[in-house]
Amino acid sequence: MAAFMRIGVDDCNRIARTLGLSLNTVYTYRNRTRQRAADRNSFMADLMKIS
Repeated sequence: MAAFMRIGVDDCNRIARTLGLSLNTVYTYRNRTRQRAADRNSFMADLMKIS
């Protein structure tokens, strides 16, 4: 999930089809990941900084 977000794929439908998951599962994973982030407001920016 993080890899797709890292390369800029924001379409949950596309991620779900590619991974063979339901759309609800993708939403759940994304929300759980954001909730566990140290700073939710800059989550995407912080994710993009990971090398």
